[in-house]
Order: sequence, then structure tokens, then C-alpha cells
Amino acid sequence: MQNLVGIYRTKEDLQRALVELEKLKALAAKAAWKAPSLQSRLAPLLRSESHVHVSEAVTHSALARTESRGAHSRIDYPNLDTVWEKKQHHCPGIRRMNAANRR
Repeated sequence: MQNLVGIYRTKEDLQRALVELEKLKALAAKAAWKAPSLQSRLAPLLRSESHVHVSEAVTHSALARTESRGAHSRIDYPNLDTVWEKKQHHCPGIRRMNAANRR
């Protein structure tokens, strides 16, 4: 996440991050089947899976936002866009945001 979804972002880096996150999700799914049923040994795996989900949400949001605002900047979109001044919400399960989804 630090390398591809850091403070300065590009579309290409964000897309590469999504590919890497898909690989991590696949690894976490495989590991879940092999993990012992002991709660103490499963806890780190469950935290890792949650981290992947949060990372995926952040990356999708950063990819959808085509402007620079605050500390997180899109190098390929250096200017502010007034369309993004409205409140936004993350909705699990929705992979792609577009202008019609912004409210």
C-alpha cells in the first residue's frame, strides 16, 4: 500500500495495487482452509483478511477520485474538482464508482 497507494498516486499504480490485493485475497482464502481451529492462531489471519478488504476499499476510492485534495494527490489529476465536494460513502460490494454514483 505504501508503494502503490501512497500520498502521490497514479492510475497505473492504483490498478497494479488492485492486482496485488487480489493475489493477497487468494492467499488468505487458501490459508483459511489450512489454519488450525485454535482462536489464538486464527486471529492474525482474520486481521490480515480485514486489512486486505480495507486496502481494497481505499484503493478503489482513490482510483475513482479524479482530483487532488488535501494530503493525498493524484499525480495524473493535479487540480481540484468541485464535483468531489459532496459527501461520499463506501458501499461494500460496489466495485466501480462513476459520476452517476456521486451524491
